[in-house]
Order: sequence, then structure tokens, then C-alpha cells
Amino acid sequence: MNRDSGEARAAGADAAHSAGSAALAAKRDEDLSPAQLAARYGLHPVGRRESLPAYVRSIGKWLPFAGELGFAQASSLNRNSYLGQIWNFLNPILNSLVYILVFGVMLGTTRGVENVVAFIVTGVFTFRFFGDVIGNGGKSIRKGSGLMKSLPFPRAVLPISQTITEFAFFIPEMVAMLIIIKLSGALHNAKPVHWGWDLLLLPVALIIAFFFSLGCAFIVARWVAFIPDLARLVPFCLRLVMYGSGAIFPVMHYFSNPTIVAILKYQPVAVLLELVRQVTLNEPTIPFEWSLWLWGVGWAAAAMVIGLIYFWRAEARYGRE
Repeated sequence: MNRDSGEARAAGADAAHSAGSAALAAKRDEDLSPAQLAARYGLHPVGRRESLPAYVRSIGKWLPFAGELGFAQASSLNRNSYLGQIWNFLNPILNSLVYILVFGVMLGTTRGVENVVAFIVTGVFTFRFFGDVIGNGGKSIRKGSGLMKSLPFPRAVLPISQTITEFAFFIPEMVAMLIIIKLSGALHNAKPVHWGWDLLLLPVALIIAFFFSLGCAFIVARWVAFIPDLARLVPFCLRLVMYGSGAIFPVMHYFSNPTIVAILKYQPVAVLLELVRQVTLNEPTIPFEWSLWLWGVGWAAAAMVIGLIYFWRAEARYGRE
């Protein structure tokens, strides 16, 4: 009997729902509330935060758009200058020359390094990619406010497209870096660089750098989106990270405490620099270590997961403040 009464209640509820739907369908548009109109035509609030799995799937659908946007931004940069895209090569080269002169020649802070030019060039070129992703990716939400008002896409597309832009510059810069490293062996007191099979791992190191930098860009993009003044502090923080990561000189040589040395060696940016140097240099102080590659993969995965979740939690607020 209880079963019969339960079925009767369910049938009654279905009938009531059907009657309500029929009554709603019978009404004219002008007689409906905004919520009822939205339901009739399948409309959803713009900027509403989806569940995380749905958000990730939505990002996947918009990845082609992110790629097109990223490459379009890359092709338009420096268009108004005489040298155009050549500046993408000249900037890191000129920075490297300055650091080589100051830290390698005048201060001698690279003692113990057999090829000073190659050491500094790899550090400057690699760190420049990370710094540009953080600096420009961090401002991507505020720069893309007009686009956000025009298209209903997941806001993570903006930091992703900016990272693709910087990566489009980074690949040819790596070619220039390898040429400079090879030529540096002809300099006085510089050990020639000979490459082996491990150079094939350079693309892996670049992919690790891509995802780690993107994860950090997600975090900085959320900060800058709501506190624009933080964008002014990012360059100073990046400069501190650059010096503390050994981009220009082997910072670990200045410490004897094993705990400090371990922290400096395994902090994420230092790991990224070390991975690139392991496969492009022949420095005795930078031996090839598989364990460091595991650290690199771990840092990249952690940055992506933490960064994306942190960014996603404020999805509904981007473009509204």
C-alpha cells in the first residue's frame, strides 16, 4: 500500500510539473519574468562559475581560440619599430652582454664556471621567458576586459594566450641561444661546448618551463585583476628571484650551509634553469641528474593545479570590478 501511495505521489508531481510547463509554454514572452524568459530560450548567466571539471572542459574547447589569440599578439608586437621582431632576439642578447660585462668580467662572480658566456646566456634567455609570462600574463585579465565583455569564454584563456605569445618568442630565442653557446667556445679562456644525446631533452625542459610559468601566471593574474598596484611590484619581485635562482651567477657557491644550498638548488625557478643548463652546457658543476627532472615535473604539475584552482575560484568576478 505504501508503494502504491508513493507511486501516486510521484505521478501527481509529474502531472503538476507537466501542467506548469504547459502553462509556461502557453504564455507570451511579454508575460514572462526575465528568469522565465532565460529558461525558455536556454540562456545562462554570463561569467557564472562552472564546476572545476566543466571549467577544464570549457578551456579545452577554447584552446584553439587561445592559440590564435596568442600568435596574433606575438605577430603584432614590435610592429611599429624599424627592426620589428628582431628585437625579440636583440633584447635578451643585449641583456646577456650587460650581465657578462658586469658579473662575469668586472665583479668576477662566476668563478668556477668554465664557460661564463654560455652560463649567463642560458640563464638570461630562460629566465626572460619566465619573467615575461609572469609580467604580461599577470596583466592579461585587466588588458582583456574588452574581450571579456564581448565573448563568454573561460577567463583562463587570457593567461593561456599570453603564455603562448611568450612561448612563440621563446622557441626562436632558444635557437639563437644555442648558436651563441656554440660560438662562445671560441672565446679566450672559454671551454668549448660539445652536445650529446641529452640535448634531445631540451624540448622537455621547455615544456616544463611552459606549464610552471603558466601556473604562476594564473596566480598573479588573479592578484593583479583585483589589486592593479601589484603589477608595479612584479618586476622587483622577479629581479629578486632572478638573482636568487642563479640566472647570472652560481649563487649556491656563496653558501656552505647544506640546508640553504638545498633550498636554493631545489626551488622551482632554479630547477628550470638547471634543467636547461644540464642539456646545453658541459659544466662539471652542473652534472646531469634525473632526480632534478622529477623535481621539475613536480613543480610544473603543482603550479598548474594550484594556479588553475586559485584562478577558477574567482572566475565569476573577473571583468566586473
